[in-house]
Order: sequence, then C-alpha cells, then structure tokens
Amino acid sequence: MHVLKDTKLIDIVNFNYHVLPVLNRFGIFAGFGDKTVEQVCEQKDININFFLGIVNAFLDKNYKTDDFIDDYRIADIIAYLAKAHKDYIQQLEYLEKLLSQVLSTCCASRKNEVGLISDFFLSYKKDLINHITFEDTRIFPYCLEVEEKFLSNNGNIEYSVDLDYYKNEHMNIESKIVDLKSIIVKYLPIDTPSKLLNTLIFEIYDLENDLFSHQSIEDRLLLTKVEAILEKLNVR
Repeated sequence: MHVLKDTKLIDIVNFNYHVLPVLNRFGIFAGFGDKTVEQVCEQKDININFFLGIVNAFLDKNYKTDDFIDDYRIADIIAYLAKAHKDYIQQLEYLEKLLSQVLSTCCASRKNEVGLISDFFLSYKKDLINHITFEDTRIFPYCLEVEEKFLSNNGNIEYSVDLDYYKNEHMNIESKIVDLKSIIVKYLPIDTPSKLLNTLIFEIYDLENDLFSHQSIEDRLLLTKVEAILEKLNVR
C-alpha cells in the first residue's frame, strides 16, 4: 500500500494494523473517523511529508524515502525515533513478564532449558537497551549537531561518530531478535499448552517487525540525510 495525502487513516490500519504504534508516536490515536492523512496532519500540526515518509517506510521496505527528504528536519526524525525507543523499553519489560509467566507455568519440569532461554532473553534485552542508549546519547546528538552546523553554515563539527559501525550494530540487533524468536518457537519445552505462550510469541513477532521497520527508518531517512549534509560540508 502506498499512502497518500488523501488516504484515510482507517484504510491504513485495515491494511496493516501494526502501524498503530507508529500513528501513536505522532499523537494519533483511535477515534479519527474517516479523516484523511491530510486532515489529521493539519489538525495535529504534523509535517505531512514527514508523516508520509515514516508511514510508507514502515509499510514498504522498498519505499523510496528521498522524495521529500529535504522537506523535514533531522530533529523531526529524532523526535519520532526517541518516542519509539521508549516504546521498546516498555515492550521489553512486558515481554520479560510474559516470558517469566510462560516459563513458570508451562515449562516447570525443564529447568535447564528454561534457564538457557531466560538467560538468552536477558542478554538480548541488555543488548537492545545498550543499543538504544548508544543512539540516544551518541548518535542522535551527533546528527543534531550536523544539522545545526549545516543550518548555521559552520562546518566545525566537534566530534565524530562511525556511522558504518552504527549500521553494523543495526544488523546485530536484527539477527539477535531473529535468534530469540526462533529459540522460543522452535525449542521452548512446553509441558502444558497455554494462550499465554501464543501471546508471548505474537508480541515477539510484533517487536521484531517494528524494530526492522524502525531501523530501516533510521538508515534510510536519518542516516541518508546526515550523510548528504556531511558530503555538502565536506566532512566525510
């Protein structure tokens, strides 16, 4: 689906309900009736081209993100990404509680396997939180400085960040959640069937989908814009 200005929000949700958290990060919640993207963006004072870029990048990994990339600022992208980070922290806490409940009620007799799976999840949680912290404290301030220096015609950027390393870290985070999902689905030693287990698996799939789209937005919107500015400043 290609979302346009006259696309109704309800049609976007009906196409892929996973987009709901994305809408929430723009302050858009259920109850929008038959309003179009343009109507809601005007009501919420949202940059419509930025909204279209985020939503289309979320829905379609092959979406060409550079059509309107000059129409919004790095600060807009980072404000959205920072809200997503808060969501992921909450999701990790919820997943940990779900996993604990599943392991204690459905796998009580398999302590060794339970321990390994629990340890793997905690390791992934730590890695993701560290990655988010790195973005919040190093990557985002750097990107904001790049934009600030560009807008003020000042090419003197105080510190640098290895953006290639940052991209590789994205791939590591993606591969680890795939591993986590596979371990849960393929090897969790279930003694008793449980709807709770299905809830856990659904939530992991949702987080995986959101993270993949989130990282695509970081790479294709944020880093594309930063690298273009760095080239203009002749920094890289």
